[in-house]
Amino acid sequence: MGQAENTAQAIGGASSNIARASVLVREDLNRSRAILMGRVTLVDSCQNDASNEKPDPASATLGLKGVRVMLQDGTYIVTDQEGRWHADNIRPGTHVVQLDETSLPKGFELQACEQNTRTGGRNFSQFVNLRGGTLWRADFRLKKVASCLSQQMQVQGKAVSLRLAAPVANQAISATVMLPHGAKVVEGSVKLDAKPFAQAELGDGFLVARLGAQSGNWQRLLSFELESAPSANLALAVQVQPNDQPAQRLLPLHLKAPATEAAQCAPIALPTPAAAGAAPKPSAPAPTARRAAPMQQLVEILPYDDKWIAAAAPGPEWLHPQTGFVPALPVVKVAVKHEPRHQVELKVNGAPVGVLRYEGVVMNPAGTLALSNWRAVDLRDGANLMEVTVRDPQGQIVLQESRNIHYAVGPASAVFDTKRSQLVADGRSPPLIAVRMLDKEGQPVRRGAGGEFQVAAPYLSQDQAEAIQREPLTGNLGAKARYQIGDDGVALIALQPTSQAGEVVLNFDFGNSRTQEIRTWLKPDLREWVLVGFAEGTRGFKDLSDNMESLKAAGADEQLFDQNRVAFYAKGQIKGEYLLTMAYDSAKEKNAAGSNVLKQAGDPNLFYTLYADATQPQFDAASARKLYLKIEKAQFYAMFGDYDTGLSVTELGRYSRTLNGFKSEYKGERFGYNAFASVTAQSFRKDEIQGDGTSGLYRLAGRDIVVNSDKVRVEVRDRFRPEIIVSTKTYTRYLDYQIDHALGTLFFREPIAPRDAAFNPVFIVAEYESGSQADAKLTYGGRVAMKVGEQSEVGLTRIHEGNVGREASLTAADTTLRFGDSIKLRAELAQSQRNAAVGKESGNAYLVELSHVDGNLDARLRAPARRRLRPGSAGRLRGRNAQDRRRRTAQAVRFDAGPGAGLPPGKPGQRRAA
Repeated sequence: MGQAENTAQAIGGASSNIARASVLVREDLNRSRAILMGRVTLVDSCQNDASNEKPDPASATLGLKGVRVMLQDGTYIVTDQEGRWHADNIRPGTHVVQLDETSLPKGFELQACEQNTRTGGRNFSQFVNLRGGTLWRADFRLKKVASCLSQQMQVQGKAVSLRLAAPVANQAISATVMLPHGAKVVEGSVKLDAKPFAQAELGDGFLVARLGAQSGNWQRLLSFELESAPSANLALAVQVQPNDQPAQRLLPLHLKAPATEAAQCAPIALPTPAAAGAAPKPSAPAPTARRAAPMQQLVEILPYDDKWIAAAAPGPEWLHPQTGFVPALPVVKVAVKHEPRHQVELKVNGAPVGVLRYEGVVMNPAGTLALSNWRAVDLRDGANLMEVTVRDPQGQIVLQESRNIHYAVGPASAVFDTKRSQLVADGRSPPLIAVRMLDKEGQPVRRGAGGEFQVAAPYLSQDQAEAIQREPLTGNLGAKARYQIGDDGVALIALQPTSQAGEVVLNFDFGNSRTQEIRTWLKPDLREWVLVGFAEGTRGFKDLSDNMESLKAAGADEQLFDQNRVAFYAKGQIKGEYLLTMAYDSAKEKNAAGSNVLKQAGDPNLFYTLYADATQPQFDAASARKLYLKIEKAQFYAMFGDYDTGLSVTELGRYSRTLNGFKSEYKGERFGYNAFASVTAQSFRKDEIQGDGTSGLYRLAGRDIVVNSDKVRVEVRDRFRPEIIVSTKTYTRYLDYQIDHALGTLFFREPIAPRDAAFNPVFIVAEYESGSQADAKLTYGGRVAMKVGEQSEVGLTRIHEGNVGREASLTAADTTLRFGDSIKLRAELAQSQRNAAVGKESGNAYLVELSHVDGNLDARLRAPARRRLRPGSAGRLRGRNAQDRRRRTAQAVRFDAGPGAGLPPGKPGQRRAA
């Protein structure tokens, strides 16, 4: 193990130079880590389990999709279509694998098929003892609960008792006791579980007790006393409503005199959950058919046929399209109702519609009403004026109407729709973010249109997650996240299910340098408590004699007993409004070998890529230290663990790092803040490398990069004004690029061009943390922001880095002023200081940008001034090229206009001046 060198040389008539490539061999055969895998299935008995699947599909074991499997460090995996799951990069030692009972279907219970002590008496969890380089399987099996309600009725003299019990939960239970003629219940004698039950309804010859909702495996005892011992039959009728099912009446129980006891178990009908169905075998993907299916719905289907016209009321009427109709295609159907003798004229934008577009007329059976239809009537982009004129045989106008039909080709802006969004991070269901797409004139974009978007980590679009599940090896990994617009211009963007509440940042690129950012907040799921963990240790007595010094020198004194350990993960609600997440592992050592990892996720290239399932582990309590703690409520959280600073709202005050420590964030309607603090020796690095037309390798300046701290994006900058960023694309680790953390190299899935089609330079921007052996010092900072009025905001950012030999600070102020919906003024001011070996250094910068976006006009005025600091200062204001070493002021104005704007020849729709 260690550095190994591969060499290559071409030998023929002449010998070439020797090419060398270094390879770092960390370990052989993954001996320091283990792998966990398993399956959650539905079985009738232990003989029909996952290990003995039968070839007959009807009798094969059914895998259960969507069950959450948890470990004691906060790692969780959601089972795939066949109920399979896996987790790699597991440290050797004792672990606990447990099912989240809230994700299990109703009416089923776990069944232990192996008789051992591994479950600790609880069928929903297992102890596993792993060794490095091994694979351990942990399976769980569920069986259908005997769904019947146990009913027992007993009479002892005047006393009557009813015992009801069921193994399944119910939303509502009501029990009605039919008494013999003339029998009456003694006032105040009704009791439920030996406590007075005043809610019982008493009537002439009956007693009704409504017991409300009952959790699983419930039992209730109802008792009462009659004025005299019953001399005739009693009857019990029970009505139940299982969870998420309609109410149903059960078979009645009869107690016939002179018997004093009767019992039965009345069946409760429970359907098999859909998730438990047999998983379909994966088939080859058909992207074309998959994308084409929604397009079939874009063609209008009108309800005006022979049956409709036969029942229609008389009188002329323009039926379709109605005012406000948004066509999905640049053609539209037209339907007008009139009398058979009437003549109908149709014009679009002042021109008569061609006769070839006329589809014909439909008459009612009586011949008194006609329906004229046009199809494929052409529309132009934007507003279209449609006019319909109906004349009688004498030429008199009986109906004249005009309507504006807007055809929106593509989006130019986006508006967040709160009502249609589902913003809950429960780890099970995909969060939905509803965004209404508008064109340049502020009208909803046509249904069926789509585009690309980017979502900031730690979130991932459901579109990309499903692509990985369909193709685990290739996974369509280079594909970009896409959205498709539905009715009313609304695109429902689904994210991969996550338990990480917090701010979600979506970036849209509408072309022509028009970009927009949508920020929203995922709320925590106030779930019931769950606890996964264990405690282990040894205690003993030892007595050593002779050669004590030699034994201690050899370390034998420490190896006689295992170390004690406590490890657990807990999550649940407090006071009904706060959610607490906590994890602790006494065996975790910071700065130990292999602990230079943040966010807990490992490099998938270090392990096998296929485990017969399509799942990826998620990490709900990632921390490089022993403790993880997070408390959250609505739009607030405070935590201790691994985090991203997330200070990316401003440009000069941007400070995007991945650290371990304390962080708190709040976002209210008027006020918000983001604060963090960390005691760390990590150093923040930022490299800018121009693309060379290849996928790599691209070498970073730093080595020993902290795992999962890298953030890579590709920026296209204006070739004349390098401070202007034309476009930005954020890349995803392991999907869009590979990184060698030890050697500091990047390799991309696709080549990075040196320049774009307009000859603008393309740069790779990599921000990452580099490990250090220096003493850990305090680094802290944050940003506070307050809204002024409805559309304006002011903010203040303060950062302090305490790195040894590079102590520095940054102070920045920013403001955003909006004047109406089209004009925005953004201003930033920043100052930084650094204590270096040569003395103190300082620098300052300001940025002013005025933008006007309205319809076909997009104009921006930008005036930045900078003074560059040497690398290593906090929040350094790094320039785009060497010219930023001197103080400079630049202005840039850009106009984007649509057709007919009267621009001079040049690039279509653009003109730039400086």
